[in-house]
Amino acid sequence: MRQRRTDDLLSGHIPLTSLLYRRRDRIAANLLVSDVLTTYMSGSGIGPAGVMVMLGIADNARVRDLTDEQRGQITDAIAATSGR
Repeated sequence: MRQRRTDDLLSGHIPLTSLLYRRRDRIAANLLVSDVLTTYMSGSGIGPAGVMVMLGIADNARVRDLTDEQRGQITDAIAATSGR
């Protein structure tokens, strides 16, 4: 059940802002930031690792570890690079 929920969250069908701000959803909060970026940045010129380095996000960071500022920066970066 947990894997299915994780797969649903990383399907790309849930709006990114909804996913990043689901603080009460433990499964969403435990997702790796790199997995979220990989899902929402498909086809962009810069990869998830590049965005994480630019924003000062650790390789093993989880969504729950993000500050509000980083959440906004991720949303902006994805909008700028992938048209989402």
